[in-house]
Amino acid sequence: MNVSRLLRRILYVVAGALAAIVAIVCIYVLVKYDPPPLSHQAITERVDRLNEAAAIQVPHNSLDDGKTRAHNLLLFEPVERGEMLSIEDSARYRVIYQELLQRNQKYLGRFDRNLTVLWNVGMDHTNNVQGKGIEGAHDHHDESARSNYRDMRDWIRRLNGARGFQGSFARVKYAIYAYKDLTDIILHLATAPQTKSVPYAPSAPRPTDKFELIFEDVLREFKLAQFEPVNSPAYKEHIVLALNSYDQLVLAVQDEVYAHLSPTERTLSGSWGGWQSLGASTEGVEPTRISRSSGHPTR
Repeated sequence: MNVSRLLRRILYVVAGALAAIVAIVCIYVLVKYDPPPLSHQAITERVDRLNEAAAIQVPHNSLDDGKTRAHNLLLFEPVERGEMLSIEDSARYRVIYQELLQRNQKYLGRFDRNLTVLWNVGMDHTNNVQGKGIEGAHDHHDESARSNYRDMRDWIRRLNGARGFQGSFARVKYAIYAYKDLTDIILHLATAPQTKSVPYAPSAPRPTDKFELIFEDVLREFKLAQFEPVNSPAYKEHIVLALNSYDQLVLAVQDEVYAHLSPTERTLSGSWGGWQSLGASTEGVEPTRISRSSGHPTR
């Protein structure tokens, strides 16, 4: 046997041994590791960053590479600094912001199939920019978020009903899908206070499920913020209440996942905001506009 053949055999043996060790470690982690749930504080911190990213950083800086912002610095920069806009400037800002989102609806729809475009919504209702209705074809954030909510609730129902060996794979899949829709809810509603819209319309019939009650609290408070001057005390108060309720929705969904998935299944599904459910990156996002300090209202 020549030396080169001997070295190849030794290399194969060593590589095989290393692969076996890695496989054993991976199996051990999957079987033995019990991922802890996200704490309320960790959820609050992530929610605040998601809200700021979806509401301000992405629309202002990313959707059209900041071109709209550059043409409207006298409106956009004060908003970014958390400064209150007048009623007139709030209306101007919301119209410009809405047009920016409208031009990018097709692009945004690639990331969420629940994005719901409606025509001429509420044309007989007073809107928040001193006019009537929402003219044209726009992502109606209320309906988009409600669509995400309905799907999220359905995934949780399926998760609860999955049984047997195949049910294990189903539970992992449904948990991932539920977390994805849960994230999409805040991504839709974070933009809402900056958009042109009509008042909140309660769901029918009246919600009785705890998940729907919390969701409607989130939606209602974001909608109330829509009708206040941007960055005014009342605007910020409603957003804080909305985010507080959204925290509770995340906790409720996480509780369902932990009640029905094994540690191995939870490791595979990841936590809310993980890569498995396509969690949006919040790296570098500082939520300086909206503060959830002890001085703000809680629910």
